[in-house]
Amino acid sequence: MIEEIFEKLLYSLDQQGGEQWEDRWEGKVADSLEGLRIAYENLTESQRQAIDYSELSTQAAYVFAYAIGRAEFTYQLLMQHRAALGMPIFESEEAKITSLGGGPGSEIAGIVKYLLDPTNGEKVSALKYWVFDKDKHWEHPCSFLIEELSELIPIEFAFDTLDLSDRRACSKVSLAGDDLLVLSFVISELCSIPEKNDVLECMRELYKTIDSGSKIFYNDSNASSFYYFFNETRKYVTGLGKASQKNECIQKVAVDLDFGVTYEKYIEDFDATPHLTSDALSKLLVRV
Repeated sequence: MIEEIFEKLLYSLDQQGGEQWEDRWEGKVADSLEGLRIAYENLTESQRQAIDYSELSTQAAYVFAYAIGRAEFTYQLLMQHRAALGMPIFESEEAKITSLGGGPGSEIAGIVKYLLDPTNGEKVSALKYWVFDKDKHWEHPCSFLIEELSELIPIEFAFDTLDLSDRRACSKVSLAGDDLLVLSFVISELCSIPEKNDVLECMRELYKTIDSGSKIFYNDSNASSFYYFFNETRKYVTGLGKASQKNECIQKVAVDLDFGVTYEKYIEDFDATPHLTSDALSKLLVRV
């Protein structure tokens, strides 16, 4: 499922880029792949600038190199949290999920795969999915992905731009009514930017709007600075704790996928492979 959907998305982005940039497109993607590689290697660098995903070539590079793996990481880690919880993660037939820094929607693809796995006993038959991301240019790729996923489970989708360092904008957002808040590889992108203290305050205020019984699914690389920053976002917020004593995972996750034609083309053309392993830290929290 994951492979086919992301193949279609990458093909769509690649076609758009080829039509717009013609013979310059391949060079732009190569530059974007290198730029992302350098940016991710320096996420802990003090006072670094946030990554700019507005360029079509950067979106294609991200979908190729990172999005597909992160979708599978989401699935694998949710399976572990479900096992630790000893019961379904979702309580109702219609689940409301919000992603902060959702980008192209990798996590919702992993969530859908998790929901469709019959071993979990989940009774969710429809989703309401809300994405907040600073970069409005992610809306089209995310909408494309949702349209494909909606063939598997009905999804009501909304995308809004939100800068998680903008206190005024964040104060207008409420997560009341959500069943699950998803933070997938967003903390690592925010913990070292100059506005990090504003991010901390915004995250705390957003957490305070979460209803009792709602859960937070956190997934990122297992770096101490990311872990520390995530824990700081929880300070001064009452009632947030592990969904069960075992709902914390620190382990390596790895993905084995059969890639489609466009992925194989990128692998050959750019002498690169998608990022399919992570030294992962994941938490499932619940507000009591």
